[in-house]
Amino acid sequence: MGVIENVVDKMSGIPKMANEIIASDLLDACKLSAALLTDATLEASSPELRQFFQKSLNRALDAHGRLSKTAEEKGWYHAHLPPVEEVRKDLEMTRNLAK
Repeated sequence: MGVIENVVDKMSGIPKMANEIIASDLLDACKLSAALLTDATLEASSPELRQFFQKSLNRALDAHGRLSKTAEEKGWYHAHLPPVEEVRKDLEMTRNLAK
């Protein structure tokens, strides 16, 4: 079992709203990692360093894909909502946080 799977497994007893926030934060962290690793790959000063960053980038992209799929399956992340539905969902989440 990988790191992503361990985190998701531990999230099973947490309320749904918290899971959505945690999943969103993890996805944001994966995206930031991928962006930084892309920059590092492009700026690498040697082929060996470039290869190292490229492998790390591939792992980060794989982790993001697995997390996205799992979060979407569990209803914590909605990547393919129409824009109007996305805004409605965000408003609903904001209202729930205010309670």
